Amino acid sequence: MDQMHELLEESYRSQLSQLPRQEWAEYFDGPTGAWIGQQARTYQTWTVVGFLLMHHLLRVKPSDATILDLGTT
Repeated sequence: MDQMHELLEESYRSQLSQLPRQEWAEYFDGPTGAWIGQQARTYQTWTVVGFLLMHHLLRVKPSDATILDLGTT
């Protein structure tokens, strides 16, 4: 679970500054997935929801992240 938390934390820090600056684009393209897609729409609900879910899993109730653990118990 530590790996999942580290991955979420790294992604959160990255997206916290990038997504608002990129106007919450619909999708990203390119070799690293960093370019805004050529026909991507901005201010997309699902982009915001994804970020809010990540915020919830890291800052509000981290114990909910266990639903993402795909390992056998």
